[in-house]
Amino acid sequence: MGVLALQEAGNEPPPRAVQTDRVFPDPGVHEFTYLVGGSDRGYPVNIYWMDPGQQRNGLAIVSRLTAVNAVQLVVGGNLNSQVL
Repeated sequence: MGVLALQEAGNEPPPRAVQTDRVFPDPGVHEFTYLVGGSDRGYPVNIYWMDPGQQRNGLAIVSRLTAVNAVQLVVGGNLNSQVL
């Protein structure tokens, strides 16, 4: 299994990425498919983009496997790593 986290990935997915019609419970996560390496010998990956279209600092997770579910944790929420 290969997973890659991209911090500050920009405000939109690559131009050839195709958004799927999957809807996750968390409305901030969007799934795209992308062919890495070109159309003749590339391999497909899934890109899970957090809040596409925001100002600049997007977060994306790239995986060869399709996610069963995806959520976005809010900074300052109950599940973050801040010391209380």
